[in-house]
Parts: sequence; structure tokens; C-alpha cells
Amino acid sequence: MKKNIILALIFSFFLISCAGKKDLFDDYNLSDKAWLERIINNIKKDRLDDADNDYISLYSEHINSELLKSAMLILANAHSNEGEYLLANYYLDEYLKLFGSKQNYEWIKYLKIKNAYSSLKLPNRNQYFLLDVIKLIQDFKFEYPNSQYIFLIRHYESKLELANYILNKDILKLYKRMGYEQSVEVYKQRLENSNFNDIKVIKGYLPWYRKIFE
Repeated sequence: MKKNIILALIFSFFLISCAGKKDLFDDYNLSDKAWLERIINNIKKDRLDDADNDYISLYSEHINSELLKSAMLILANAHSNEGEYLLANYYLDEYLKLFGSKQNYEWIKYLKIKNAYSSLKLPNRNQYFLLDVIKLIQDFKFEYPNSQYIFLIRHYESKLELANYILNKDILKLYKRMGYEQSVEVYKQRLENSNFNDIKVIKGYLPWYRKIFE
């Protein structure tokens, strides 16, 4: 009786071991379609890290697959929806590298600007990035003056230019308090050259706990 129990335990252990090995082998050598399905399922379950890992496997095993296009765009959208705009733009950059063409450059570049704009929730904490996004917008307007996205692009530009104008006013006040006359003149000139200089601008309200850091 004792011998039968031992054999049963050994057999059970063997089955568990085999199941573990099967799961291990399931993690590679899948078809491109299977990898894409895993990416989509992980996104649905809010497991973006796993979806990113599945993309790496899809990319490494099926570098020439047309499904890479779908995977990149799906992941870019998923990360954008989660507010992870740098990762979203990473996938858009990869898309342009592998599949960029005259037909999709305008659209992908617009998506990148949209992500960059959306990431600037606190523009007065990163003026350099703010100015970089404005430059991206200006380049887009120059390259695609008749773009179907031009009105959205102009909307982003106006809001960012306004944010930069208000930020420059705050910096001017700071330099005045510190007695940096040369810097004061520089920022006065910037404000005078702004499109918002002749417009009455009402600064947005900040709660007390944000004023400490702004």
C-alpha cells in the first residue's frame, strides 16, 4: 500500500513537471498571429508590461511579419490611454523606422505631437520640453500646411504658446525680485514679441498645494 502511494506521488510530480515544461515552451516559437493575440489579451487585462514583453518576442521571432504594424499601433494607443506618452511615442518611432511612407508619415507625426501635447499637464515645470513640442508643431505646419490635422495642430500650438507666455511672465517677476536686470530685459523682450502681449490673459487658478511647487 505504501509503495503504491509513493508511486502515485512520483507520477503526480512527473505530470506537474511536464505541465511546467509545456508552459515554458509556450513562451516562444509561437506564430505571429498567436503573439498578437497575446498582446491584445494582456492589454485587455491591463497587463501592459506583459504585452510589451510579448511584442519583443513577436519582433524577435517574426521581424518581417506584417502583424508588427498592428502590434506597434495597438501598443502605442494602449500606452497613450494610460498616460504613458513616452512609451507610446517609442512604438510610433519604431513604426516609422520599419513602415514609414508618404502615406502614413503625416498621421504618425500628428499622433506623436498629440502624445507630446498630452504629456504636458504641468508645462511650467518643464519649459524646455514645452518649447520642444512647440518646435515640433511648427515643423509639422511647415511640412504639412494643408494637413487634415492642421486645425488640431493649431489648437495645440495656441495653448502651448499661451502656457509659455504665462510662464515667461512668472519668470520675469522672479528675476525682478532677485534683481537680475539683464535677465529681466531678456524676458521683457520675449513678452513683447509674443502674440499674447496685447491680449488680456487671465491666469488659471491653482490650488494651494500646487502653488508650493509651481
